[in-house]
Amino acid sequence: HVYFRKVANKATEIIGPSLKVVEFLRRCGVERHINIIPNTVDLSDFMPENVSRDDVAAIRTKLGIRDGDTAMCFVGRLGKEKSIDVLVEFFAAHFRGDDAYKLFIIGDGPEKENLERQIVRLGVGAQVRLLGRIEHQFLPPYYHACDLFTTASLSEMNSISMLEAMASGLPVICSEIRGNTDLMGDSWTLSADRKRKLCPGGVMLSQLQDADVWAEALEDMLSRKNCWKEMGEACIQRSQEFSLDTVEKKMREIYGRFAEME
Repeated sequence: HVYFRKVANKATEIIGPSLKVVEFLRRCGVERHINIIPNTVDLSDFMPENVSRDDVAAIRTKLGIRDGDTAMCFVGRLGKEKSIDVLVEFFAAHFRGDDAYKLFIIGDGPEKENLERQIVRLGVGAQVRLLGRIEHQFLPPYYHACDLFTTASLSEMNSISMLEAMASGLPVICSEIRGNTDLMGDSWTLSADRKRKLCPGGVMLSQLQDADVWAEALEDMLSRKNCWKEMGEACIQRSQEFSLDTVEKKMREIYGRFAEME
């Protein structure tokens, strides 16, 4: 903390990728203004107009996704902090045996073997599939082949995979943690039971580790399936606030101020 405070207080400008970093630096004793410039990725590859429908159809066939199925996906590191086991547990509890519901987990990491054993133990091997690591350039049609992006992660700084999913037009079910809230935005309505925040692009859960809360959120999303297109469009629009062009513009403004001081 002392190191961060000393370095930050000597800097001309301070830049952090999210409000979570701002909160950390404040705890370190940094009192100066902090510019929030989010992590970014070239989201153009994930935009619907840039993804081949033939490629999407091929992936859906490869994964066994039929018309009328509900396909959910998670993309990221298979680490304990991502709580992927929680997603698998909840999925099995509510959808085991109903092959109209599928969960695809893309990524690699130290929890892979544990997840493989869990999937076998819960008897959902035909519905929950670990697809392993997929090279970035091949990811877009996988997002577009699915209907929802879901994550139970309890630790995020600025999720690139969630941004990619949003740019792909996927509604999101996520935990209400700093990092996710930065991406989903502050436009939301609190559910009657006060356990969910209904956002233009999906839903954030304050108690995502609660199986019943997760199930209720998913049931709510399924009941509003006719709104998914609208939610997806909201996600696309929101994702553009984190695009390369937007970030470049903000960085130029900061360096412009620095240049004026010379």
